[in-house]
Amino acid sequence: MFTIVFQSKYVIIIIEEKNMKFNIVLEKTEEGGYNVTVPALDGCFTQGDSEESAILNAKEAIECYLEGLEKINQIYSKPDIKIKEIEVTI
Repeated sequence: MFTIVFQSKYVIIIIEEKNMKFNIVLEKTEEGGYNVTVPALDGCFTQGDSEESAILNAKEAIECYLEGLEKINQIYSKPDIKIKEIEVTI
């Protein structure tokens, strides 16, 4: 994200970087890799051959998703999502 400010003969570009945190869900596949979903970003998913590569791919997918929102002038607003582990008896 950036802001352009015009001052006389000069153009000043102010870069605004934000560190954002997202929960991801890693699901091991039968083939040995991992599928990754990002609950806070509808339709944002990726995969990787290892847990490490899946996490790196998730970071890239999240960045692309957010950049896509920016290109169409939409602002990301964090949904109210809670992830809880529950126990069931079968």
